Amino acid sequence: MEARQEQLDLATVVKMSQTLSGQIVQDKLIETLMVIAVEHAGAERGLLVLERGAEQRIEAEATIGRDKITVRLLDTPATRAELPDAVLQYVRRTQESVILDDASARNPFSADEYIRGKHARSILCLPLVKQAELIGVLYLENNLASHVFTPARISVLKLLSSQAAISLENARLYAAMMRSEERYMLAVEAAGDGHADWIVATDEFYASPRLLEMCGLPADTKFSGLADFRARFPLHPEDRVRFLETVDAYYAGRSVRLEIDTRVLRRGETRWMHVTLMCLRDASGALLRVSTANTDITERKRLERQLGQAQRLEAMGTLAGGIAHDFNNILGAILGFGEMAQRGAAFGTRLRRDLDSIMTAGERGRALVDRILAFSRSGVGERVPVHVERVVREALDHFSAKLPASIELEVRLSTGRAAMMGDPTQVHQVLMNLASNAMQAMPGGGTLRVSLNCERVDSARTASIGTVNPAEFVVLQVADTGSGIPPDILHRIFDPFFTTKEVGAGTGLGLSLVHGIVTQLEGAIDVSSRVGAGSVFTVYLPRSGEAPEEADADESPLQRGDRQRVLVVDDEEPLVQLATRTLEELGYVPVGFTSSADALAAFRADPLGFDAVITDERMPGMSGSALIREVHAIRAGIPAMLMSGFTGGSVSSRAREAGADEVLQKPLAGRELATSLARVLHLQ
Repeated sequence: MEARQEQLDLATVVKMSQTLSGQIVQDKLIETLMVIAVEHAGAERGLLVLERGAEQRIEAEATIGRDKITVRLLDTPATRAELPDAVLQYVRRTQESVILDDASARNPFSADEYIRGKHARSILCLPLVKQAELIGVLYLENNLASHVFTPARISVLKLLSSQAAISLENARLYAAMMRSEERYMLAVEAAGDGHADWIVATDEFYASPRLLEMCGLPADTKFSGLADFRARFPLHPEDRVRFLETVDAYYAGRSVRLEIDTRVLRRGETRWMHVTLMCLRDASGALLRVSTANTDITERKRLERQLGQAQRLEAMGTLAGGIAHDFNNILGAILGFGEMAQRGAAFGTRLRRDLDSIMTAGERGRALVDRILAFSRSGVGERVPVHVERVVREALDHFSAKLPASIELEVRLSTGRAAMMGDPTQVHQVLMNLASNAMQAMPGGGTLRVSLNCERVDSARTASIGTVNPAEFVVLQVADTGSGIPPDILHRIFDPFFTTKEVGAGTGLGLSLVHGIVTQLEGAIDVSSRVGAGSVFTVYLPRSGEAPEEADADESPLQRGDRQRVLVVDDEEPLVQLATRTLEELGYVPVGFTSSADALAAFRADPLGFDAVITDERMPGMSGSALIREVHAIRAGIPAMLMSGFTGGSVSSRAREAGADEVLQKPLAGRELATSLARVLHLQ
């Protein structure tokens, strides 16, 4: 029996080598190697030590129990407490085996701390070498008997050590490759890109699961080649020819990289895709292999449209604000003198009817200017808690009076005293514009639904306009059963002056005004529409607690002046005349100027001769803010009021810094002028 064990069984060696070479998974390979080594060497204990840069680490320990060999996978430093360091370092340095038939006898390693302390008997330490490179060391020991590792056993183990070194290195490379692939796949998954790979010579084509999902294709879809993929790739019909011609030109050229944006139709939905192609070419430039990365950029395209829209709105707002100043001067004269003329015309006369028509047209002009100013974000309005439901009810009461009988109005308001920070006119303008558009979308009749409710949002999401962030909102929704909005123009509906109505039937400012107001309030807008079924506009207004109880309106008569002398400055002669006549009727003594320089000279000549200053802002030479600053430098504390048809935030803040007590928007009504002047003069 013993003799048979000592014989070198070539078939057994070949079988063990095949067992090792057939194992590619590192942990399984190590377990198999340790079992074979310990079992066929007659060892009690075995260690596998692998090189890890400058460090040696114990990867596994095998021990013999009563009826089996136990292998523990480790990853610990190779210390003097685990094996004889002198033996280990000798084998590493020389790449030669060390055999100690009786380690207790005197030998070159007798001084080793481990050998002395463990009373080791039989020790065998084999280098694992592949192409002259040390992969690791196999250490075996038997502390029960000497001369355990016979020449036959050692010969078998030396043969196996060569195969073990090759298999361990292959397993390491395989593990590194798997880690690299895992990192690559994780990076791909994290990026959310879809990938494709085409080998030109064999026409083998691979598409990743993410790309199949982006194309709306089943996860198990396979392609017979490039032509098959092209036939099933869901390019938008309007983009197909351009895209394929561009890609074919790239294939025929010599460049390595191509990037192109295109649209795809995924289950009927249009999505934007950014496609990056990278290729390998031979020395002649012929195509060998092409890989593509496909990124869904639908959201980016939507944000780009929003940015472009915001830039257009800003440009139009700047233009609108400039126009408003001159237009308000014209309206101021029309409305002011018209109001005076009305007071002198008897009711029922032809003159009174004509004046009423003039005033009605003027008020329409004022409303249009208000819309332009709101669109340009130039309203002065101080932000206060707004009782949204009250404003909506008032607006609907006004709006319902002009609804045709063919349109049914359904109203559901349930926000109570929920408030937002802003201006009541902003809510009024948003609702009136949305409701007017809804009404005009139903020329043949239908249902207009207006709802108002409070909603809490827990996670951020992107809306058609803006972002709905986690917060509490007052949500206004206006829905109609009208014609709907075609998908190809849906992204343009908030552009200034964009309209689908007939010439003269609309200004195209309604939805751009809504956009400007909601953006200013840091809210968001969602739009959904189906052609032939209607549209739904959902406006998210950030909630700010509850609105205070409304105080009773002050019905006291207007306070008149008592011969106070008021300096009036405006570069428009008709407005100076209007202001002076109005102030005279209110009991003041106005002194009018059309030049700020002349007005300043008059004030400097008699600074105590004036009780208040009223000035326009935009004037040649010296602005109203600059005039107020110069006046205060001469006489600090004199009450000052500034008026402007363009009362943006910068105008208001500039006027306040100059010392203006009131900032008023033109055109001014006589009541507003009287109230403001009485307030700055502290008249009781």
